[in-house]
Amino acid sequence: MPDPACSAAEVRLPPQPAENLDVARVLGRIAALLEAQEASSFHVRACHDAAAQVRQLREPPPQIVEQRGCAGLEQLPVVTERRGALAGRRIVRGGEHECGRQDGVSPRESLPDAAGESAATVLALRTAAGQLGSEAPIEAIETHLSWVFLTRCHAYKLKKPARSEHFDYTTVGARRAACETELQLNRRLAASVYLGVVPVRCNGTGRHVEGNGEIVDWLLKMRRLPRDSMLNVCIQRQAVSVGQLMALAQVLTRFYAAAPRAGWSGAEYRRTLAARLESKRALLTLPRHELDPGLVRSVCEQTERWLERHVDEVAARAPLVREAHGDLRPEHICLEAEPVIIDCLDFDRQLRLLDPLSELAFLDLECRRLGNDWIGPQLAASYARLAGDAASLELQHFYASYHALIRAGLAVSRTDEPGADLDKWRARARSYLEFATPPAL
Repeated sequence: MPDPACSAAEVRLPPQPAENLDVARVLGRIAALLEAQEASSFHVRACHDAAAQVRQLREPPPQIVEQRGCAGLEQLPVVTERRGALAGRRIVRGGEHECGRQDGVSPRESLPDAAGESAATVLALRTAAGQLGSEAPIEAIETHLSWVFLTRCHAYKLKKPARSEHFDYTTVGARRAACETELQLNRRLAASVYLGVVPVRCNGTGRHVEGNGEIVDWLLKMRRLPRDSMLNVCIQRQAVSVGQLMALAQVLTRFYAAAPRAGWSGAEYRRTLAARLESKRALLTLPRHELDPGLVRSVCEQTERWLERHVDEVAARAPLVREAHGDLRPEHICLEAEPVIIDCLDFDRQLRLLDPLSELAFLDLECRRLGNDWIGPQLAASYARLAGDAASLELQHFYASYHALIRAGLAVSRTDEPGADLDKWRARARSYLEFATPPAL
């Protein structure tokens, strides 16, 4: 340890562990998120200071706690002003949970403190210091709304303390309720995968999935699926058989037959589709997204005009709209002996209300984007035979274009996030527009 008498400017530290730099980047992202949401300057600065503090550490914080206890963190050289450093230690400390209030705000009620708590949980669970039950973590994957921690046999999903017009996960109770909802919904198509909801506990030795201590968050526990059996990987390997698709069609046919109906009239269904198309046109034509205006206009106009000219055909589908999966993409389908489908759209029932043929058209779109143009038609044909539900090719093209516009809109929406990769999301939006297949007028 350096001489405590030395000033912060005089401390010379060896190269930082790579995982500390990763944690510092996460804390920097949290600071940017809080700043974008106009959180208090104290909380924004606390995250920035925490990132600076972590960059100065010569060892990973969980290792320091494991070897020297929480007091080891207090002996670290302070590189920022006292208040920021203490707040930073509160965030990165894997072994000590503070339930007090900062500036009169309860940690369980505010997004800034929730983000700090979540960062501490992520830091603990992605290292051996925060073992997931009896299993050590192998890999941590960050998605838009969650972290997924993989072990040899299981996957644990931690929801981020985020909120939008569709959900609010900023409290521990809300995240538990969301995990319970996700568990129940996904057991419809993957009962063998979704095992339960388990607490993250904090005590004097750190944050753990099992053991004693205060509950600080909740995880969705799942059986880990074989990567080589996921449909997107099978497409890349050109290893999908007609028999596998028939088995998948049988699973989906049973699922749709049992799913609750929306109860919409023909007019309600048409208005819902039209309103969503109109909102996506308005979004995609904004100059800041730098999309080809001719391409956007062509796809939007052809899709909207077909909807206007085929009112009766669309209205006839309204009684068939039901509570579907909502996000039927190849990466969510595992071609086991009995196919399982994971990760449904769980946060908004209205967005899960779909015509089964619409959902299958979306899967076809995603398969074509991966370079496969036969899986979608084959699956749709098998479903039509099993369910006795066939429709015109033009309707299927309409549904595919509808979903292409929805997904393009979602892609450009990501460009508004702090630190977003603008080129990545604009390219994805263009890809969806190029794979749209507007029906002939």
